[in-house]
Amino acid sequence: MGEKDIWFRYEVTAGRFSGTPVNWKGWLALAALIGAPTGLLLLAIPWLRPLGPAGVVLGLAVVFAIVFPGAVTLVRAKGRRVN
Repeated sequence: MGEKDIWFRYEVTAGRFSGTPVNWKGWLALAALIGAPTGLLLLAIPWLRPLGPAGVVLGLAVVFAIVFPGAVTLVRAKGRRVN
């Protein structure tokens, strides 16, 4: 069986998860994980504006809830643990 295509290098120490892209596919995936939800948040600003600061906090919470679990799942699936 061939070598697994590695996009990230990650480590888990003392309950802390840390991942780093190691090739262009990893960097592209990272940009998409940050850019897509952020773009959706920017598009949603007109609907969030009437809520005031609470709307911005709600939007950021939704972006974080999408990006963080998605990033961890992707890094573990396409990465190599180094410790």
